[in-house]
Amino acid sequence: RPSSPRTPMSTAASWATLSPTATPTPVNNPNIVTAEQGGTIIWLDGQLRLNVPPGAVSSDTLITFQLLPPQTVAGYQSDGPFFELKAQDQQGNPVSHFQHDLSLTINYDEQTGLAENRLALYYSKDNSHWQLIPSTTYANANQVVAIFDHFTEFALLIPLAIDWHVGNIIGLCKGTEIRPGPNQGAPIIVPENDWKVKIIGGPQTVAGQTWWDTSRKEAGDPSGGTGWVSQQQDEGKCGNGG
Repeated sequence: RPSSPRTPMSTAASWATLSPTATPTPVNNPNIVTAEQGGTIIWLDGQLRLNVPPGAVSSDTLITFQLLPPQTVAGYQSDGPFFELKAQDQQGNPVSHFQHDLSLTINYDEQTGLAENRLALYYSKDNSHWQLIPSTTYANANQVVAIFDHFTEFALLIPLAIDWHVGNIIGLCKGTEIRPGPNQGAPIIVPENDWKVKIIGGPQTVAGQTWWDTSRKEAGDPSGGTGWVSQQQDEGKCGNGG
């Protein structure tokens, strides 16, 4: 587990107490960040903390936060509210992308059986397809820190247990090894959680483990290759026990 980046912030408020209505509800007053200094904005009694570095915006920028209605996302478990971040410049023009990465620290409620090392921030532009944002979980502090350069709709999600069958597109967990053959050859290490691959062959049982042939390219990455993955190893990295 990574070490905590800071002293845990207050978690006195619970996500359960923040159930929004069917209509998005503004939370707190808008906040302004500057080009010279950036700024730090805190919402929900410290449960969300946005850090905007100097130079991320070109002029004073207004940032607002809205809770969104809860959603059911197929293949994922949610562990927090759905919310939207928006920004506009002094002329009222929307700002959706930033010149430097922003960081968002989110405190989450620990639950029994929660696969914390799979917990990450996701974003969506159309409420139908959620994409992973580079995130680090500090389980000892119950925090997720995410890095991004744009605003849209966000949610804390955990991919559910993988359905291991040929033809399925699955998300491997960070640290899983992809090998040229079942238990053979030097591995490539999966760099981040929810690393999409398509299962194209298998299973084969080698050295007491179940191996599947996978393709990154067939999962949508034109530059991706193929390789064999141990189901047991990936499930161990994911911490979901299958």
